[in-house]
Amino acid sequence: MVEAAGHVGAAAELASPGPQQLPASSITLLHGCLTPSVGLPPLQRGELRRCGTTFHPEPAERGHQGGVPPEVVCYGVARLLGLTSALAQPARVSPLPEGPVAHPCLQPHPEGLCSAQRLPAGEALAVVGGYVLPALTHGLAFVARGHEALPPAARGQLRRLSAPVGEDEAAEGLLWPALARLWRLPFPSVTTPGSGGLELHQLGYGSLAALVADPRVWGQPSASAARPAASGGDEEEEASALNTNCTVSLDAGLVVQGAVMHDNVIGS
Repeated sequence: MVEAAGHVGAAAELASPGPQQLPASSITLLHGCLTPSVGLPPLQRGELRRCGTTFHPEPAERGHQGGVPPEVVCYGVARLLGLTSALAQPARVSPLPEGPVAHPCLQPHPEGLCSAQRLPAGEALAVVGGYVLPALTHGLAFVARGHEALPPAARGQLRRLSAPVGEDEAAEGLLWPALARLWRLPFPSVTTPGSGGLELHQLGYGSLAALVADPRVWGQPSASAARPAASGGDEEEEASALNTNCTVSLDAGLVVQGAVMHDNVIGS
């Protein structure tokens, strides 16, 4: 394999991730949805996490320099989405939890993201979680060669996933960029020289909202089609509970007191 020459300085270092590269070195599960039973990877030095969204040290530092406390931003977002009605508390007394923000009725299901009760159109379902990276520096390095920094357990998962392609590192190198791009989303941000804008990576860091785009359920028949036919009210109840009866979209990013939070999952 011949590598292109001419990449020097910081860009070359980012293209060759070391054992401490973030976020790959912290990933424990190669999927876009980490359920509460699995939990998010522990925070590393310099990272910031609010509402299930983990910020790389660089954007985290820029956020602090912006002068808007992250607790204020996240509380404003949650209140605008109708996910909390509690009165705001001073950030130094009662900061928001680090964990994901989601509608209490949401639950994972073999067919994707489901709700335990009927939800009205336009209901806010969740704040999309993931890992925020500068797109043109750390983001490119993560997609290209982030698998080289995976812990042994996650590297073993990648090896098993790539087995149909081949049983060597070359096969892993082919599969990894596809996985990384599959759960990558743009993150509303201001483009800066050198690092570009920001992007959100759900692989290994996503929440329930990632099930909206879970590739395991694409193209599969509904559960009701694979089960014995019911009768009367049971059939209607089953169809209502299991068949797709709504659309889910990513709403525009919200600006709260000058700061931006990522798109929000909206049902209709």
